[in-house]
Amino acid sequence: MLSIEQVFSEMASRYKALNLTILGGYSNYVFLPINGSQFNFVADSSELKSTSAGIANDEATFLYGLSRYLEPKKILIIGNSYGVSTVFLSLANQDAKVVAIDKFRIKGNQVTKDLLHGLEDKLVIEASTPDDLEEIIAKHLGGVVDFCLVDAVHTNEVQSAEFAILRKYMSNNSIIVFHDVLSTGLLKSFNEIKRDPDFSFHLATKTSSGLGLAIRGKFNEGFDSFIEFFCHPLQIVLNFKSTLNTNQEMIDFSVMQKENFKIPNHPQL
Repeated sequence: MLSIEQVFSEMASRYKALNLTILGGYSNYVFLPINGSQFNFVADSSELKSTSAGIANDEATFLYGLSRYLEPKKILIIGNSYGVSTVFLSLANQDAKVVAIDKFRIKGNQVTKDLLHGLEDKLVIEASTPDDLEEIIAKHLGGVVDFCLVDAVHTNEVQSAEFAILRKYMSNNSIIVFHDVLSTGLLKSFNEIKRDPDFSFHLATKTSSGLGLAIRGKFNEGFDSFIEFFCHPLQIVLNFKSTLNTNQEMIDFSVMQKENFKIPNHPQL
């Protein structure tokens, strides 16, 4: 398994080879983390390639840690866009079979295939969630999933439908990661699926989007403490927030020349 610095280095090199770069995840003293600025966007020299960003740097670090403990053999990524999550998890888990799906960002799927060149057992497929999940899992993953990242259609209804399917195929030691639970208002369905007794559920409040976790089975020593570090209860977080002075002084960059990146239309519009 590559070290995390090697994963980031190789990831940057692969995008650079296609004349692409990853923007985002900058210091909060440049701008407040709103409008997705803490997440990673793919761009060429003048244009963002997608309206949807990939996982933030802190989330990538967290997913790397999960991968170290879990050592998954079969990974499903729901929502590929321009490959940030897919490439990162593929490099971090090179011995795993990785299947990523996206329905709308067809160009992003092709770019991701190019980014994954030379890595074995890595597939990017045009498919829809939740409609195609069972077929994809059966056909390409042998009916078993060890690790799943859910990051496509951000509605409570779809998140619940995805979990209803995924729970049937997750292995005895497995993890489902729901992206954007806090950032896109998906707590309603997350709290509903938490009733499932076959999984333990955690909200990773120390991640940019507020990742939700559904965990099945037992893992290596230290895993519980790792989860506890990233998953402080919301009430503790809110108490801490009220303790701090939230007025943030911003650095004035207005004297610098501004040249905005172009933003494409959303593919579903």
